[in-house]
Formats: sequence, structure tokens, C-alpha cells
Amino acid sequence: MTDIAIKVENLSKCYHIYDNPRDRLKQFVAPRLQKLFRQTPRQYFRESWAIKDISLKDMSSAAQFNSPVASKAASELLFWVRRLPDEIGLRIYTLTATAVAWTGYTWLLKTGKGFADVL
Repeated sequence: MTDIAIKVENLSKCYHIYDNPRDRLKQFVAPRLQKLFRQTPRQYFRESWAIKDISLKDMSSAAQFNSPVASKAASELLFWVRRLPDEIGLRIYTLTATAVAWTGYTWLLKTGKGFADVL
């Protein structure tokens, strides 16, 4: 039995770039109507490929990952090796982020009249 941790073949990601918002609506409606009337569907977008046909070798879970990440903790986070996250650290991070967000929100409410032009 092989214990494969990562195996990726022919991975691709394409984004549709529209010139204006109406083209997004046209792309949603027009091809369906064109197929209904047996016409060749037209594309209202340009394709922008972020990744095209990327493949990674099979890596066993015991393999050493040669990542550009300097620290071991960040490397383990990048390649999650069947471990649950640190619960105490996650709670501290959540409480800190909530306190910072709440402080910023209350400050915005107090000084909100000065932000009317920005928002």
C-alpha cells in the first residue's frame, strides 16, 4: 500500500476577463438562447490562464518537502501532515483579531463623520 500525500496531474486555472459588466450578463444568457436556436455560442470574455497543465510527482507522507519556507512550523502549515491545528493558538489569534476589529469599529463610529467622503 502506498501512502501518497500529494499527487496532482494536469492542474489548470482559467479566469474569464470581461470588458464591461454587461458582458457577464450576456455570457450567462446569450449562449443558452443561441443553443436553443441551434446557433454557435459566442464568448463575451477573454481567457486568462493563471496555471496551465501543472503536474506534481507522487510524494509519500514520509518524504521530505524541499520548500522555500524557512521555518519548520510554516512548512508544516504549508504541507499539512495529518495534524489538527494548535487549539490554544487558534483561540488566542481569534480573540486578538476580534478585539482589534471591535476597537477599529468603535473608533470608526466615534469619528465616522470625518469618513463620509471616503466611504
